[in-house]
Amino acid sequence: MDPTETLQLWMNEYDKKLLRLAYAYTRNWVTAQDMVQNAFVKAYQSRANLRDKNNPLPWLSRIVINECVSAQRRTWREISFSSMPEVAPVRSAEDTAMKNHDSRRVHDSILMPPEKFRVPIILY
Repeated sequence: MDPTETLQLWMNEYDKKLLRLAYAYTRNWVTAQDMVQNAFVKAYQSRANLRDKNNPLPWLSRIVINECVSAQRRTWREISFSSMPEVAPVRSAEDTAMKNHDSRRVHDSILMPPEKFRVPIILY
């Protein structure tokens, strides 16, 4: 039998069983469908490793389980950026110097008027 026909036969015969198996691991139908599709691709690529050609269900089931476990490991390693703190922008030395210069000019300008005008400005 042609490898493509074999794959088609497996998909028609075992799709629902493998989908239920994947759902038991993922608890999400869409993810389970993805895992089964990935498993069929891997099974097709490594079909030469199949020992019992009359009963491929245990072999296909193992591939589905491995796909689900691998997917869970990937999600454990992912870092959610929403939980990470915001990083303050890095200022260049020139920006820092300009800001310090501006702050100094404002400070000096506040101290220039006579005391009776300077106190209300500072208190404001």
